[in-house]
Amino acid sequence: MLLMAYLMTRHENWDESRIRLLAVDDGHRPDLSMDSIREMLNEVRIDAEFEIVHDVDADTFAEYSADAALAFIPFRIKNNLIVDLFGNPMEKTLFLLPVTATVLAAEDIELDAEPEEGEAGEMAEVLDILTDAKEKAKAATKEAEKATAAAEKAKEKAEDMRKNTDGADPDKLAAVEKEADEAEKQAVKMTRKAAKADAKAETAARKAESSGVLPEEDKA
Repeated sequence: MLLMAYLMTRHENWDESRIRLLAVDDGHRPDLSMDSIREMLNEVRIDAEFEIVHDVDADTFAEYSADAALAFIPFRIKNNLIVDLFGNPMEKTLFLLPVTATVLAAEDIELDAEPEEGEAGEMAEVLDILTDAKEKAKAATKEAEKATAAAEKAKEKAEDMRKNTDGADPDKLAAVEKEADEAEKQAVKMTRKAAKADAKAETAARKAESSGVLPEEDKA
């Protein structure tokens, strides 16, 4: 559940969200402490607020989660019924909670020091590649626009000097024309670079779509 909450923050709609981890002390985990939780979070490199809660039932759990935009809670299947971690019917618990994602927690899952592995890691990597490609394409487009504007300005300057040849310094005119020519070449170079960056972003978007992780704003 912690990893799922972390992956949610990788989306731009949730990237300013804070993760809060509630560790339930049921009396069966003598190693549970603030230091052990802090060490675990440092190992998996996930930034989260955390708190140990005691004597928790469905009602107090709901109180702790009342201000959450999205809650993640475990569920189990017992006697063909879906129950919460307290053994209560899940529908009764969900009634008390905000928007909630339930996660099958038949057994504890140990997070190692590399949280982005397996399927979840592959999904995160695809999103990282897409985000990076989009940022590079955006930056390249701005560079191309800037270079094109500079080339147009240099060409206008050279054209004005050609029209006013009387008394014009030939060396100065040659320098301005050279400057305009170099600016034009730079504009072409930046335009090609932007086109390549756009192509890479499109490829990354197609891969993200095929992986089922393409953000809604990128979908046609």
